[in-house]
Amino acid sequence: MARFKLEEYEDQEPIFFQGDPSHSVYMVVLGKVKIVKSSETGQSVMLELILPGEVFGALAVFDGKPYPATAQAMGRACVARLNRNDVSDLISRHPEVASRTIMEVTDRVRKAHEMRMRMATQRVERRIVEALLELAPRIGQSVDEGIRIDLTRRDIAEIVGTTVETSIRVFSRLKSQGLVESHRGWIVLKSLEALRRVAPQWE
Repeated sequence: MARFKLEEYEDQEPIFFQGDPSHSVYMVVLGKVKIVKSSETGQSVMLELILPGEVFGALAVFDGKPYPATAQAMGRACVARLNRNDVSDLISRHPEVASRTIMEVTDRVRKAHEMRMRMATQRVERRIVEALLELAPRIGQSVDEGIRIDLTRRDIAEIVGTTVETSIRVFSRLKSQGLVESHRGWIVLKSLEALRRVAPQWE
């Protein structure tokens, strides 16, 4: 732990940019971090949402290549940074750290690939519902009204690759069906089972 350096970031502040030399592995301590990929046209797509306890930047450090995407804080965030030399030393003494990290990151890459496939083949309504169902067990908190997710409709729009206006329209429809409530800074899912039932109608 003495080798980790704690760093704090403000909302939307970059932690590293796509193409930067990979010098450190990071772990989220508090808050959330988004991994964003920029296309040749300049459009940004969120690839992953990184939560407390999760690692990012690891694969680039392991293979020595530049970071393949940009990492930005979502809201205020605190991350722990471990530089390349300390990572190498840690792995040489505890090789299981590398295998566990690779397994975790590979699983997240697989899920990110599945999300991109959905973005290419599913209607935006279905993508939003699927994203909410995936996020609920990861960051959801039980409240009297249902499951609270501390993300905005803008955040959800970034996650599924749509516009804020479209996200607002879809949430208004879900709200009219009694499935969600959206507030300034968070969303409440009234019933996960009801969301699962409604998802197939947007094939």
